[in-house]
Amino acid sequence: MKSENRLNTDVFDVGDNVSYGTAGICTITGIEKRCFDGENEYDYYMLSPINSKTSKYYLPVTNSEGKLRRLLSKDEIFELIDKAAEYDDEGWEKDSRERKAKFDSILNGDDFEKLLKMLKALYFQQERNKLSGKKLVNSDENAMKAAEGIVFQEFAIVLGIEYEDVENFILQRAKQTK
Repeated sequence: MKSENRLNTDVFDVGDNVSYGTAGICTITGIEKRCFDGENEYDYYMLSPINSKTSKYYLPVTNSEGKLRRLLSKDEIFELIDKAAEYDDEGWEKDSRERKAKFDSILNGDDFEKLLKMLKALYFQQERNKLSGKKLVNSDENAMKAAEGIVFQEFAIVLGIEYEDVENFILQRAKQTK
């Protein structure tokens, strides 16, 4: 589910949770006028990452288009999980460099459907490797952890469940779909 149609087409409010690039999920803690260049004063969103008590980001309100994204809704999450239950083990890319490039592209994108497909492929490969006494290579392991972080964080917040419970929630929902 691409969020291209979910980009900032309206104004966000103080208290909204949003996705902000590599900072992840942030809460808009305020909107205030700031002058960072010594000459021009602009309205800025004050963003506080939910996983950091000290970090703050300031993003010009007029320059937030495409940089902030509303979080998925519960219905969108349910739809994604239901679709994910239907994914088969689509061809595992044998070339590790090509696979890493593909995974990096997905991780830097904003398409949760691709993220879930990637996770499912990694889980399948991890299981295949266990059967032969192997582990995932480091780049695959890192990609899996990064994808889990993105998906699990947003799902936990929107669904009101603990981060640690997201994987089980997805598995249970997927079982109901079959």
